[in-house]
Parts: sequence; C-alpha cells; structure tokens
Amino acid sequence: MERARALLNPPKAPWHPLPLAEAAIVIGMVAMLVSVALKNAVGASAGFTLIILGTGEFSWREHRHGYRSHASILGGIIALIVGIVAWRLLGVTRSVCIGIAVVVFLMALGMLDRTYVPARQRGSAPDAEPPSGD
Repeated sequence: MERARALLNPPKAPWHPLPLAEAAIVIGMVAMLVSVALKNAVGASAGFTLIILGTGEFSWREHRHGYRSHASILGGIIALIVGIVAWRLLGVTRSVCIGIAVVVFLMALGMLDRTYVPARQRGSAPDAEPPSGD
C-alpha cells in the first residue's frame, strides 16, 4: 500500500520543502505583467525566462521519475531555445528559425516520448535510486 501511495505523489525536488520552481513561475508572471504594462522588453524577457526555467525544472523532474510524461512541454522548451539561438546568434530569418524549431521539437518529442517509462512499470517509487548494473 505504501508503494502505491508513493507512486501517486510527484517526486520531491532536491531543495524540498522550498517551492523554488513554483516561485520562479509566479515571480516570472508578475515580472512579465508589470513589464508589459511599463513597456519594458528586458523585464518581459526576464519574466518569460523565469517562467520557462520553473516550468522546465518541474517538468523534467516529473518526466524523469516517471510520474507523468511531459515530452511535449520539454520538447517545446528545447525547440524554443534552439530557435532563439539560431535567430540571435546565427542571424537566420524568422521563417528559417521556425522551421528549425519545428524539426527540433519533433525530434525531441520523439526521443523524450520513447524514453519515458511510468514509475509503476519500473517497479520502484519515484524517489528510489535506480538499481546499479554491478
């Protein structure tokens, strides 16, 4: 019964009980709203970055531990990062950036979806260490 209950709970962050990911999302949302109202592009970008970091952290943690598949969210974050890098650092056009991001999203989605294994199929609780191969 205890094992089944552990599988229903999301995995805890290494800094538990501090809700850092949730705080980053809320602070990012407030920063974006205030920055948009003040027409401050840098603040809006910083807020958006905080939202992406918080969302990415808890999505990766839940996906990696088999609690819930977040392949599409993680694939979207990877595609967004690659698209922004292509646009800002390589100087390619917007259409090419979108095309690159779509291809990266589909590749990341496929890889993340194939590697996801639900915790109940692993035979261990989400916080348990994986068995060693020795």
